[in-house]
Amino acid sequence: MKRKSIFPISPIELEMLSTKQLLGRLKQLHQCENSLDLSDRDVADDSGCIEFKQSSEWIVAIRDVKQVLSHREHVPKKQHQRRCSLLLTQLNRDPRLLF
Repeated sequence: MKRKSIFPISPIELEMLSTKQLLGRLKQLHQCENSLDLSDRDVADDSGCIEFKQSSEWIVAIRDVKQVLSHREHVPKKQHQRRCSLLLTQLNRDPRLLF
């Protein structure tokens, strides 16, 4: 199965993507091979896409995605939300638990 090509995207275009899309791009970038030497290919494509982690394009792409994600709001997972809700319920029933 061939991996989907990852093309460089400007930081302005990254800002327009949803958080889910940014996390997907981050996952795709992490799935790139380390280098041409460690891959099973003999030559790299000249298509302009990001293929290897040791390329300058990959380093810039990862940095840009992380930069945009760092400004996004963190939404806790549902399991964490349930725990907080349960704790608040217990505290409302018995305020002595605070001390």
